[in-house]
Amino acid sequence: MQIVVKLQDELYGLALRFTGNSEKSKEAVIKAFNKILKSYHSDSSETRVELYKNLLNNIGFFSISKKNLDKSGFVNIVKHSLGVFDKKVFVLKYEADFRVNEISYILSSSSEKIKKSLLKSTKRVADALKDLGNEM
Repeated sequence: MQIVVKLQDELYGLALRFTGNSEKSKEAVIKAFNKILKSYHSDSSETRVELYKNLLNNIGFFSISKKNLDKSGFVNIVKHSLGVFDKKVFVLKYEADFRVNEISYILSSSSEKIKKSLLKSTKRVADALKDLGNEM
């Protein structure tokens, strides 16, 4: 039961960052849990991957508005520098700590596309940080 609470909090936080809407986030998490619990997996890492996949499917394609951005400068740079797909990949890799093959499954995309996105995102974030450093 402890893993369920941890995953619920983790998923809600991710959904809230993506949508900026508490109610929509709660609804997406509930839908994700309901769907995955119907075909419960005993492996907790597999369950986590399935929950993330269902959560992002329930959120759908989203945009992050400026008013919903975190105060962190790095988070702002990432969110301003990347497109929607690249943001999803970046967050799943560097915040949720998923492997490329797991991200590929969650986003129903090829591993090659995920790797290209990570390379492009890393370069964009590095360039944005360099620009920020030049402004200081």
